[in-house]
Amino acid sequence: MSEAKDLAERRRLRSRYRGEYVAWIGNKIVAHGENLKRVIEEAKNHGEHPVIDKVEREGVRVV
Repeated sequence: MSEAKDLAERRRLRSRYRGEYVAWIGNKIVAHGENLKRVIEEAKNHGEHPVIDKVEREGVRVV
């Protein structure tokens, strides 16, 4: 998949989880939720190094 398609797919997937933390391995979401500690614990069960992302709520920008 091209980089542009990867970014578009991530953007589409992120829109489902507004206000939540999302754990990624590659382009796959392996955990999500409002509690960061729980998301990290669940993501660790996948045995790889996930990337944790905080998805903004509608109309809110985190800087």
